[in-house]
Amino acid sequence: MKVTVTFKAQDRLLEAGLFIPESNSDEEPLASVIIEGAMTGAGPKYADQVARRLCQEGFVCLVVDHAFYREDQRAPHSWESPSKRVADIVAALNFLKENNVVNPDKIVAVGLCAGAEYMAQALMNTDICKGFVIIDEDRDGVADLPSRLHIPATRITDYSYELASEDAAIWINTLFSQMSPLSRHDFAAWNTFSE
Repeated sequence: MKVTVTFKAQDRLLEAGLFIPESNSDEEPLASVIIEGAMTGAGPKYADQVARRLCQEGFVCLVVDHAFYREDQRAPHSWESPSKRVADIVAALNFLKENNVVNPDKIVAVGLCAGAEYMAQALMNTDICKGFVIIDEDRDGVADLPSRLHIPATRITDYSYELASEDAAIWINTLFSQMSPLSRHDFAAWNTFSE
């Protein structure tokens, strides 16, 4: 189920799509994923597709609709504001952490293409996320992002949203199945998926 939620980032009101699994028989807070899409909001459909697929795997997912983008694909997009986008992500993470359907100890970030760079910048400003998944193509040049963070990270280079989402779900479930929190170095053997 997708619902529209709102929250504040600095002085701006933002909207996001919150994807909640239909079946949560235990009524326990669930692991969650925040998904940051490509530059200038390109590919919001792809971010929603990944969110829907991860939601089917039992994760609560949040996809931010940044305030400085237009929903109408025919309208010109406004200029990209890196600082606003990073602030939006941090605000979204705080919103997610406070949501009662979310387990605040099981939040993972997913960055799509150039959105992975913004997500990495946001993750340097907060310790909310326990892991980071980068979904991109080999040519996107984000290979060094995991080395900048102190949390486990993986890079998935399969651009089919179904396969990338499946690989992400496996990686996230493996991350959370560990008895104690892992550092980036503990999870080094699982740093890359590719087809």
